[in-house]
Amino acid sequence: MPTASPGEPSGSRGSVIILGADALLAALPATPTQLANACFAAGFDEVVPASWGDELLAVGCLDQLAAHDDGPCVACICPLVREQLRGASGLNDATVRLVSPPVAAALYIRATAPGEPPRITYVGDCPGAGHPSIDVHLSPAEFQTLLAERGIVPRSQRPVNGERAAWDRRRHYSLPGGVPAPRWLGSEGIGRTLV
Repeated sequence: MPTASPGEPSGSRGSVIILGADALLAALPATPTQLANACFAAGFDEVVPASWGDELLAVGCLDQLAAHDDGPCVACICPLVREQLRGASGLNDATVRLVSPPVAAALYIRATAPGEPPRITYVGDCPGAGHPSIDVHLSPAEFQTLLAERGIVPRSQRPVNGERAAWDRRRHYSLPGGVPAPRWLGSEGIGRTLV
């Protein structure tokens, strides 16, 4: 367990926070940009939406689907779904197994960080976030409490992105949860439909 609190400087490592959709909802009426600015005010060096993980998973799912024989496949991203499907006959070969969106985002951040990997905090209630790639996992309520203790009110933050804002945050390949958007299932030569 790390010794520094979330958002505290961690030497040369830097600190990154990944915000789940439920963290954004918990911060309402603050906008996502105001919440990101609150994260910077709390000491985080980078703010990343968990939807980055969705994008990575969608591409990984497309790659796995291209390698599967024709026929139905089940995208199995959530560990709760994996548990429900465990032991179901005939599904093993038809299952696309991937990590959760926050873990995919954290693994990407670690893989692309120069030097020592940053300290990663995830805020959200995703049950698949318990992974060594995430240093600190906070519920949205715990994070709101942490901000309040530091006197940081998200809705009072600037409503515009500063120069520290993360890169493009729009979805391209994915739907929420990491499955590929239907248009990509047909355009990649996979010939499947999403149900």
